This record gives sequence, C-alpha cells and structure tokens, in this order.
Amino acid sequence: MRLSIPLIAALALSAVPAQACRVMRPPLDRIGGAYQSKIIASVAHVRVVESRDLGQPRGDAKPWEATARVERVVRGSNPVRKVRFSQGWGSAACDLGYGRPQPGDRWAAYFWNHPEKGQQVWLALPLQVSDEIEGELRKRHRAR
Repeated sequence: MRLSIPLIAALALSAVPAQACRVMRPPLDRIGGAYQSKIIASVAHVRVVESRDLGQPRGDAKPWEATARVERVVRGSNPVRKVRFSQGWGSAACDLGYGRPQPGDRWAAYFWNHPEKGQQVWLALPLQVSDEIEGELRKRHRAR
C-alpha cells in the first residue's frame, strides 16, 4: 500500500512534539542547586514597574515580560539598577507557573554572570516565595 504525500504530511503535522522539560524541579531545588554549583552571582529585591503579555496564550503557555527596578541587593554585589525578566513559557519549558506581576509587585531576581553581558537575571520569583526558599535553605545549612 502506498501512502499519498498529503496523508504523510498530515501524519507528520499531527505528531505530538517532544517535551523539552524532562524533570520539573521546584524552586527550592533550583535555587539550592544553583548556590551549590556557584551559579548565582547575586540576589536582589526588585519592584516591578511594568509588565506585558508577550503574545496569545497557547496551551499552558502564557508568556509575559516584566521590567523592574532594583531596590536592594541582598547577596553579592550587583551594579544593575533596572532588570527585565520573562516567564510563562509553559510546562514544556519547565516554567514555574507564576502569573504576570503587576506594577508595584516585589520579586527577587537571582543573577548569574554572563561571560559577555555581565550579570543577567537567571531566575525571578515572587518575593514571598524567595523569602520562604531562603529561610528553608538557611535552616538546612544550620542543620549540617
């Protein structure tokens, strides 16, 4: 039996794409592992000044971008005063699912050292989530 080209094309287009996220790590594990691997160069508390959607939602992806002002560097040193970060890329991208922040919301930005661009946002979390994670990591460190 010979398959026609339109049928082959239809089958190819209907294939389910492979998932990019193999292991969904919770924020506590991501931050703890990044500290152990010395990925995190600095941490700053930031206040969102604006946010916007980055297109139409698709599946569980609702991408957004936020611009925030650094209020206080709480770990390391960081000359950056204004940051931009995005999330909402969906479970296939191991996105944590935090909704788009509103102006005035406070977040924690975790920075890494980009070899050419200097410190860049590696991960941003709502400040309350970050505070809980940092407290748990301190508690674990003291228990050693």
